[in-house]
Amino acid sequence: MIANLPFVGTTLVCSGEVGYAAVRADVCKRMDILRKNGGAAVAPCDAMSFLFAFDGVQAIQGVPEVVPQIDAGACPPGMKFDCQDVDF
Repeated sequence: MIANLPFVGTTLVCSGEVGYAAVRADVCKRMDILRKNGGAAVAPCDAMSFLFAFDGVQAIQGVPEVVPQIDAGACPPGMKFDCQDVDF
């Protein structure tokens, strides 16, 4: 989904190295939990907790509706999706 995020107006995050690097650095510095149970107390955090809030309405029986999906494509090859070399 990161390919569909807007960065500075209408530019997509994955459309350039600058936007992607900024978003990646910001996400990486927010790691706040350890992925493995029993990890050392001094180990750096390597995962992120988050909250997903939404509003819902009661479903009613009716005619099915197809919701169009955004298709921005995947990020170009070579984009890194880890935080191993991010300086924060």
